Amino acid sequence: MATPPVSAAPAAPVVTMFGEFGIGNLGNEATLSEALRRVSVTMPQAAVKVLCYDAERTLTAHRGEHPRLTTESVLKVERPDAPHASRFLPARLGRLVSRFGDMGRTIRGTRGAAIVIIPGTGILEELWVGSWGVPALLLALVVGAWIHHAPVAIVSVGVDVPQRFLTAKFFSVVVRRASLRTFRDTHSVAAAQTLLGGRWSAGHAPRLTPDIVLGAPVTAVRTTPARLCLALGVMRYYGASDDVDEGAAIHTTYVDAITTFASGVLARGWDLKIFGGDDSDLPVVRDVEERLTRWLSTGSIALAPRVTIVEARTMTEVDELIGSSSAVVATRYHNIVSAIRLNRPVISVSYGNKGHALMQQVGMGSYCQWVESLDAQLLDKQFQQVIDESSAVEANLADCMETFKEQSAAVWQDVAALSPALRHGDHSLTMTGLPARPSHSEGKKNS
Repeated sequence: MATPPVSAAPAAPVVTMFGEFGIGNLGNEATLSEALRRVSVTMPQAAVKVLCYDAERTLTAHRGEHPRLTTESVLKVERPDAPHASRFLPARLGRLVSRFGDMGRTIRGTRGAAIVIIPGTGILEELWVGSWGVPALLLALVVGAWIHHAPVAIVSVGVDVPQRFLTAKFFSVVVRRASLRTFRDTHSVAAAQTLLGGRWSAGHAPRLTPDIVLGAPVTAVRTTPARLCLALGVMRYYGASDDVDEGAAIHTTYVDAITTFASGVLARGWDLKIFGGDDSDLPVVRDVEERLTRWLSTGSIALAPRVTIVEARTMTEVDELIGSSSAVVATRYHNIVSAIRLNRPVISVSYGNKGHALMQQVGMGSYCQWVESLDAQLLDKQFQQVIDESSAVEANLADCMETFKEQSAAVWQDVAALSPALRHGDHSLTMTGLPARPSHSEGKKNS
C-alpha cells in the first residue's frame, strides 16, 4: 500500500512590527522587547518580522527575545561612491527620491503579514520630524497593510496633533486605517480623536492603555543605598524649532538649571548618578558631570558626595541604576517610566506633553516642569517635597503599577483577536476567541 504523501506544515503566521528601532534609543528598544514578549505569550504560533532603521543592530539587541524573529531595514544605506539617481539631483529633490524608495521598502515589508503592529513609543508625535520622515513611512506601512489585507493595530502609542499640514494628513490616514487604536495617555487619546475628526465606528473608539514598558516585568531589585543618591537623567535637548541660535540658547538654559539644581543636591550630602536615555545624550551627561566636579573642587563639603556617570545601554541597566537610587529627576520619558515601575519618588523635566501626561496618570502632576522654562529653585522645592512624601509616593506608584499590568495584558489579547490566522491557531483561546487573561496572582509574579 502506497504511503500517503506528507503535507508540509503550514507556515507560521507573521506578525509585522514597525518602529524607530536600532537607533540607540533605550525607550524604543525596551518597547520592542516587551512587544516581543507579549507576542510570545498571546500569539505563540507566530513568527515576528520587525521593520526598523537598522536591521543588524536591532537583531543583535533582541536576539533570543523571540524564537522566530527576523528584522528588515526600511532605510537604504548607500555607500558614498555608489551610483544612485538621487545623487545626481538637487539635494532636497534627491532626499525626496530616496524617501520614496524607503516607502517602497516599507510597503513590501508588509507582504505576508497576518497583522501589522505599531507598538508603543511616541512615533505619532511631531517633534523634530518632517513630513517625509517617519510620517511618510507610517503612511507607507498602512498602505502596504491595506494592499496585503492585513489588519493594523496601534498599541499604546503617543500622539500629537501635528502643526504641519502634510504630517497631520499622513497621521490621520494612519489612525483611520487601524482596526485597533490604543494610546498611552489622555493627551494622545484626545489628539487621536482630533485626527479622526470625531468620527469612528462602534467599538473602534481610541482607547487609553498604559505605555507598553509599564506592563513589562520588573527584574531589577530595589535596594537601599548606603548614602542618599539621586539618579539624574539628562537629555541632549535643543527645542523643536529649526532656529539654531534659539536651540543653542534653550540647551544652555536647560544645562545651567540642571547643574544649579544638582549642586544643591550635592550640598545636602547626596550622591549623584548622571545618565541619559539615548546615544546622543552622552555628551550632555559628561558636560554636567564636569561642571559639578569643578564646583565640588572649589568648595568644602563635609560629607564628600560622589558624582558618577552611568553609561546605561539598555533599559535593564537603567532599571538597575534607578533601583539602587533614592529618587529620580529625569527628562527622557522612559526614564520616568522606569522610576514609576520601580516605585521611586520622581520628578519629570518634560520636553513634550507625554512627560506631564504620564505624571498626571499616576497622580503626580505637581512634580513636573517644562525643559524650556526650567526653574532650578522650584525644582529644588519640588525635590524636597517629593522626598518628604516618599513613603506615600511609593505606595501610590505600587498601586498604579498593579493596574497598569492588568490593562497591558488585556490589550494584547485584543490584538491577537484581530487576525483569524492568529486567533484560530492559538489553542489557549477561550470560547470568546480571546486568550484567557492571567489571574491576579499570575500578574504579581512579574512585579
